Amino acid sequence: MLLKASDFCLALAKLIFGGIILSGIIGLNVDKFVLVGVGLLVVIFLIWAGFMFYINGLKK
Repeated sequence: MLLKASDFCLALAKLIFGGIILSGIIGLNVDKFVLVGVGLLVVIFLIWAGFMFYINGLKK
């Protein structure tokens, strides 16, 4: 169960990171600092959560 949660978090982090890059390339009318700042915080949190789920899933 925790390994599936790990896969989900890491996949979601990749999708959000890709969305940040695409919205930056397309040039949406959004403040770049807010877009990159909030996006990277969410990606870092999801990567951290994914690895925590993975480590705890291996212990069981």
